Amino acid sequence: MARPRSFDPDHVLHAAERQFRTSGYNGTSVDDISTATGLDRGSLYAAFDGKHGVLLATNAILTWSTELLRPGGDRAASCRPAHRR
Repeated sequence: MARPRSFDPDHVLHAAERQFRTSGYNGTSVDDISTATGLDRGSLYAAFDGKHGVLLATNAILTWSTELLRPGGDRAASCRPAHRR
């Protein structure tokens, strides 16, 4: 049985986003993300399936946030990332 997650996904994804913005995708390692977020490598792989999964999750947050700012942003609930539901 898997342990429940004990981290704040918003904190992790925003920290990872800052790391990607600072170093770019190719310049960011899993260890960089681990340091920036405070999660160990195993937790990152378990939660996001690696660096690419973290990037996809950060992009989903950005897309969801952008939808909220658009006129008629109430429809954004349908594109909310799964971890935010």
